[in-house]
Amino acid sequence: MKMNPAHQKGSSKAFTIIFWLLLMGSLTLFFNG
Repeated sequence: MKMNPAHQKGSSKAFTIIFWLLLMGSLTLFFNG
């Protein structure tokens, strides 16, 4: 899954990681709640 060009800086990478953490967290709360 490559949504961004490989030559971008680490800020977009950190944003992607935070985005996925929020997404997985919300999905976990949804399925467990």
